[in-house]
Amino acid sequence: MDQKEFVRKSDEILNCMSIEELRRCLHNIARKTPENKRASFLQLLEDCHDQDDREDSKYEDKFQYKRLIPDGKVKEKLNDIKRIFTKIENGELCLSAQGYEDYSNGYWSSEWIWEYEDNEGIGRIIEDAVLFAHDCMNDCRYEETVTIFKLVMDTQIFVEDEDGGDSFELSLEEMVDEKLVGVNLKVLALDVLYSNYQLQTAAQRASVLYSYFTYPYFKEIHIEDIFSIGREELRGTDIFLQLWIDFLMQQSGEVSARLLKEGSLYYKGTEGLLEMARKGYKEHPSVYLAALLEYEKTHNYEKMKEIGKEALDRIESDLKIRGEIALKTAQASSCLNDSEFMKECWYEAFYSNSTIPNYLRLFTDGEVIREYKDFAEKRIEIACI
Repeated sequence: MDQKEFVRKSDEILNCMSIEELRRCLHNIARKTPENKRASFLQLLEDCHDQDDREDSKYEDKFQYKRLIPDGKVKEKLNDIKRIFTKIENGELCLSAQGYEDYSNGYWSSEWIWEYEDNEGIGRIIEDAVLFAHDCMNDCRYEETVTIFKLVMDTQIFVEDEDGGDSFELSLEEMVDEKLVGVNLKVLALDVLYSNYQLQTAAQRASVLYSYFTYPYFKEIHIEDIFSIGREELRGTDIFLQLWIDFLMQQSGEVSARLLKEGSLYYKGTEGLLEMARKGYKEHPSVYLAALLEYEKTHNYEKMKEIGKEALDRIESDLKIRGEIALKTAQASSCLNDSEFMKECWYEAFYSNSTIPNYLRLFTDGEVIREYKDFAEKRIEIACI
């Protein structure tokens, strides 16, 4: 059950509960809350209590939760972080390293290894900045949060070669990979997206949030995950999702295709996913395959066959993804005992993705050989030109 459905179902039950039942429910949640989550739960209760107190106040569009960190402390800490990251950026603080050739996997498969020394405590500086940025996010200080994360994410760390070689730089992701800094990059990514959502205008959110997916550690992040973090519930999510989908329809590449599939499915379900496939198949043909896979989950083979046929007619014939769609459609046709269309899909799979397995599949049946052998050989000739 995804977050949207979970919240919908929860609201449905909560709306039927009396005040006393709600109190018992919250009491049981408190009783079962693990120690490391208890402070957050108490803060949630206080925030909800503050909301009730302010329902008739001037806060019409958005509840302003009580900030827990003094303004002076935030300003002072932010200035300290900016000052020390300027030193890192200028190379005044840096790592040192020694390199050597590692032959542990054999002489012909050697690997160059670096051993690092962090005498300036740069790893601790980064960890402290990330922790403070997270605290600022939970204190509803989104501008400060974004400012700190930008410093952390974009500042390259200089490394001096102790043996006199050229210096080089490490990114945040490389620092984590080398275990020079203990930062959970997924948590960081979600904090960044959540804070930017809160900070940006509705018109800017989609483009700003998408720009972060150029960072390698954002590529597997699911945008709907940001709806369940932070003290404040995100407002205007339906409008955002529509603008997000519209924006992604204009982008290209695997990341935008993945985000488009996830966003469409989350926003409007399987039918919404199919709608996006029909609108955006020229730029994102893989959305058709995603729709087929969703209908497969419910064993709706008639719908799969219908969608597959539609996709095969629309998508450019030389795209490999069309071959995958053809095979999935052939599978649905087999479940419907439509052997004729199944064989046609086998050929279409070979035509779009002329691999040996797709070619040999055409020889599993005498009738298929007679009907498609010549076509397949012509396709091979064209591919070899």
